[in-house]
Amino acid sequence: MNKPVNVKLKPIFTAEDIRQYFYCPRIIYFRYVLRARVSETVKMRKGREIHKEKYRSKKIEIDGEKQKYFNVYLLSEEYGLAALIDLLIYDGENIDVVEIKSKKTGNFKFLKHHKMQLVAQAVLAEKELRKNVRKIGVLYDDVDKITWFEINDSDKLEIFETLKKINEIVIYENIPNPAKNTAKCVDCEYKYLCEDAT
Repeated sequence: MNKPVNVKLKPIFTAEDIRQYFYCPRIIYFRYVLRARVSETVKMRKGREIHKEKYRSKKIEIDGEKQKYFNVYLLSEEYGLAALIDLLIYDGENIDVVEIKSKKTGNFKFLKHHKMQLVAQAVLAEKELRKNVRKIGVLYDDVDKITWFEINDSDKLEIFETLKKINEIVIYENIPNPAKNTAKCVDCEYKYLCEDAT
């Protein structure tokens, strides 16, 4: 194991970093240790354009009781975690966290890396807004209805364990093993770096 680098300030990672870690932990190494710059992929550009053009509202009343808040940025220095949350739904007591996906409903599977990104956002919302988060949801580009998923304390605990692992990758500068599913590598923006590192 390498000696840790000199870290004076606690690093801040994002919910997107959590997603990338579960997709392939090497992405964290390429982003934060090598600080590799990569070109924006077609998927990345499409997702950014959808968020920019379609979901710029800040507050909308729904059902007479609930409120919607779009594009909410939260940061916890204590947790070392930040996120830009697509949509928060507040009913006066509890908050639900929603991610807006640019994919079509029929082409999207809610895999673990997507789930943990949302759980990270839920953990952050609970910490900074001091409200309980019971559900996470996905709003697909081609429908108006939100698909909901329950989360539990075990899910939330896994976020803190994952942040610890991400910190260790960056501090000790150790490259993790690549993703076991090599199909993930096909469209990866870090593919050329990963092939050289293997």
